[in-house]
Amino acid sequence: MKKLAVLLSMLMLVACSSTKPAATPASASTNNGAASSAVVATPSSTASVTPPVTAATSNLADAIQKLQPGLDAASAAKLAVEIMKLHKESVYFDFDKFALKPEFRSIVEMQASTFKGHKNAILILEGNADERGSAAYNLALGEKRSASVKKALVALGVPASKIKVVSYGNTRPKLNCHEEKCWQENRRVDFVIKQK
Repeated sequence: MKKLAVLLSMLMLVACSSTKPAATPASASTNNGAASSAVVATPSSTASVTPPVTAATSNLADAIQKLQPGLDAASAAKLAVEIMKLHKESVYFDFDKFALKPEFRSIVEMQASTFKGHKNAILILEGNADERGSAAYNLALGEKRSASVKKALVALGVPASKIKVVSYGNTRPKLNCHEEKCWQENRRVDFVIKQK
């Protein structure tokens, strides 16, 4: 389990090297205590897109091989690509809605399947909203979106006690323009796996 925690920490370092620092959540409901390492998920438009082999993926594959010396380079690279793919998945919502759309069911199923293998971890669902609406309304909407994903995950066998719901409202936009092409990217739930 220590190896997994170190691996997830390495992924966080790789991921954070190309992302903005996260804001502190404005609203949260928790089921577990603090965590020691994180994998922050970012959005992707489809679940079937395989990320290209990048410097970040190569660095992660190297870290995996150091943690598991018997693992060959091809297997380490394949595992790194899969971890990076999961790292990029989010669930998106329609304007002013929090119902889980059928086209994102496969992402929720993939996240549930992956998370069930992490015995000493919690799954954080980070709800987000676009800029329209008041700050309080957007926080509530982000929490409702996270709760709808949590309900789907629980139905797939993920223990409710291992899922934490957080809302960032409109404070963490992926895109910053003031039109639908940006707003649709900001109406989402991101997945974060943290080791206990």
